[in-house]
Amino acid sequence: MDVTIHYCRLCGLAAPAEEIVEALQREFPLRCETREGFWGTFRIEHRGEVVFNRWTSRGLMGRLGFGRTPTAEEVVAIFRGRQQIQNCDSTERSAPKTSRRG
Repeated sequence: MDVTIHYCRLCGLAAPAEEIVEALQREFPLRCETREGFWGTFRIEHRGEVVFNRWTSRGLMGRLGFGRTPTAEEVVAIFRGRQQIQNCDSTERSAPKTSRRG
């Protein structure tokens, strides 16, 4: 799976998770899934790397489950930034190396 969103159903975070999945799938060719978590969980992973974690977004309060939940637009912007970085990395790797001869 490309993107996994872990969410707390009891906290009412299923709807934001689904909105984010729909927005990501509209914008990018990504396979997304949601997984039910516990106690304030809202974590977004992209290919195994944590992109957003509600528990760490506000320090101690976030760890207690009072972190902020991002909007679908914010998450799409994060993924656009990640895509630009990946495109730059792949361009650098595919560029021919030049050698200097003196």
